[in-house]
Amino acid sequence: LGSTDHALSGNFKTGGGDKVSFVNIADVQASSMENFSKGAATLRAGLEKLPDADFVSNMGDFTNDSTNTEWDYYAANFDELSSKATLVPVAGNHDGLGCWHWFDNMFDLDKSGSVQNLNGVNYSFDYGNAHFAVLNTNDLASVTFSQLRWLKNDLDSTDKDWKIVFMHKSPYTLGKDGKWPDAMYLQKSLVKVLDACDVDLVISGHDHQYLRTKPLTNNKLAPDGVTYVLSGTAGSKRYEIRSFLAGHFLNKKFIDALVVQKNGYGNYWNGTDWDSTDEDNIGGCFQTVEIEGGVLKLNAYILSDEKQTLKNIDTLTLTKQTGQNKASYNGSNTTSKAQYIAGLIPSAIGLAAYSFVVWLPKFITMLPQLIYVYITEDTF
Repeated sequence: LGSTDHALSGNFKTGGGDKVSFVNIADVQASSMENFSKGAATLRAGLEKLPDADFVSNMGDFTNDSTNTEWDYYAANFDELSSKATLVPVAGNHDGLGCWHWFDNMFDLDKSGSVQNLNGVNYSFDYGNAHFAVLNTNDLASVTFSQLRWLKNDLDSTDKDWKIVFMHKSPYTLGKDGKWPDAMYLQKSLVKVLDACDVDLVISGHDHQYLRTKPLTNNKLAPDGVTYVLSGTAGSKRYEIRSFLAGHFLNKKFIDALVVQKNGYGNYWNGTDWDSTDEDNIGGCFQTVEIEGGVLKLNAYILSDEKQTLKNIDTLTLTKQTGQNKASYNGSNTTSKAQYIAGLIPSAIGLAAYSFVVWLPKFITMLPQLIYVYITEDTF
């Protein structure tokens, strides 16, 4: 990855034992050298905060339009950082949809979990005592039945203590993309698989705000459920809260932490007030995750644009008894092209049925609030 007029060398670690740590970013989604530089500064701060990180995960939208120029800008700013730790890339909609084969060409990944690689790659790996599954949410603008089958088989095939899923689109968000059916459909289709496979943590991007849910099972609060983290943006394109989504597409009781940037100031939802402000919330966001044995610790930070100081905006600790997971699947986890194509029709019908039966009525009831906010705040 990167420009051909220079070469960089770096050291990479392979996983072992019961420890793993990583830095997570999302949605640099830049077009200019200046904005790529801001995204790189966020990652640099993350690697300084966690200098022994085993890898860096990026939840997608590396660039805005996936042009040669933008990837050159990305390389100019991120090449040196990429030599410090293994990169775990996730396909974003700006990396895949409408830019076929860009993601596949930029990153050398195991493609055995993906029948088609036009707009992203499904793959998985083990590190320490954790299993990581990476899902391409560009497939059919959300997920297909073939992907869900692959994901379930993959998660059922590991006996690692921790199961973590990386993907671009999030099932739970109050950002501008949270009102459309492609992401909302994940609450019906994907969540069932995550629940059934006892996933611990899901990290995503797409909507440029930081949000963490309480543990959820079957779209309800559950002490031993799945925790969802929406990563915020490492770049400078930030989304404000769409409070009109609360109660329609996201239950406010699900939210444990929410920090965004809005109209030039930091916005932190404290459970009652949508518009509490803090200038130190304006900046690039990253997370550090450290797992040792039965303890997982996640810390989220913002690198302030103005002061260039770090603010810890969220802390999460998950604990579990180790040695309990047993692999329940050991068959082949490949899907033939014919099977994949045959599954596209019921996959499309499932998304369409959800859109008309579930999503559309909720959208209609929300529409008056949306129109009011658009008129008064110019927010859609």
